[in-house]
Amino acid sequence: MSDESDTTETTEEVTKTTVAAQPGEDYEKRFKGLQKLFDKNQKRLEALEAERDTLLESRESLTQTEKQRLAELDKAKVDLDLAIKEKETLTAKLSTHEANAQRTKIILSEFSDLSAFEAQGLLPAASTEEEMRTKFTAFRTALGTTIDKNVQQKIQGAGPAPTGAGNLPVGRSKETIYAELQRLAGSRSPEDRAKYDALVEEWDKLTT
Repeated sequence: MSDESDTTETTEEVTKTTVAAQPGEDYEKRFKGLQKLFDKNQKRLEALEAERDTLLESRESLTQTEKQRLAELDKAKVDLDLAIKEKETLTAKLSTHEANAQRTKIILSEFSDLSAFEAQGLLPAASTEEEMRTKFTAFRTALGTTIDKNVQQKIQGAGPAPTGAGNLPVGRSKETIYAELQRLAGSRSPEDRAKYDALVEEWDKLTT
């Protein structure tokens, strides 16, 4: 409404001012009227230009803010993707660690005689505890069978024990040593292995 009113007022003033001069008219007064109208329109123009500049600055500021927000959003998406991947990696490592811990627990509690083989990476892999027990039991059986055969072959091929300094200790028969070797053959504990090795060495010396 104010713009229309100003336009109407300006038009009326221009019309009054630009009417053809009458004889004896005061030109100085007429000039001052035109000057006043010009100054008024000039101020109004300057005000509109200032308002326009303010709006342009506001738009530029909003544009920059929008760009900044979009950049922050993109960075947040990248950070989220990295966090998800890191979580997946840590979850996989945790699962592997838990599986290894459970494997070690089963070996130490149920298959301690095979721990030396586990340390060398010789025990078979398994995806479940049931599969693990089945494979470890089969490994132990195969290992015990192999050791028992080796001991049996040594004893059967030894022949009669020599006399003299190489005789067995008093009260200790060949059958006693054989039974002890069989008992220790399936064990992998350090103490039993030391006894087993000592008996084998002793038997070798007695039969050579």
